Amino acid sequence: MTMKRCPHCHRSLRGNYKESISMLIKGLGITKTKFADDLGTSRWLVHQWLNGKVNPGTEYLKKIEKTYKVSVRPTYPEGEEAGYDSKADE
Repeated sequence: MTMKRCPHCHRSLRGNYKESISMLIKGLGITKTKFADDLGTSRWLVHQWLNGKVNPGTEYLKKIEKTYKVSVRPTYPEGEEAGYDSKADE
C-alpha cells in the first residue's frame, strides 16, 4: 500500500502541524467534527491543532496516517531548520 504525501511534508517532527492538518481536512472535504470522530478525539482538540496551540501526539499522527492513508508532517516558519522537537510528541 502506497501512502499519499501531504504537500507540506518535511523530514522531522519539529514545527507546526496546523497547515498540514487544515489542508488535509479541506482536501478530504470533511468537517472538523467528522475528522475528530474518525480519530476518536474531541472537536476541541482538533481545534487546538488547527490553531497551533498544541501539536498532535504520536498516537494521533499514527491514527491520521492510518485512517486517511497520508503522511502528515509539520510546516516550518521561513528560515527555520528541520530537526526533532520533543514537544511534538506531547
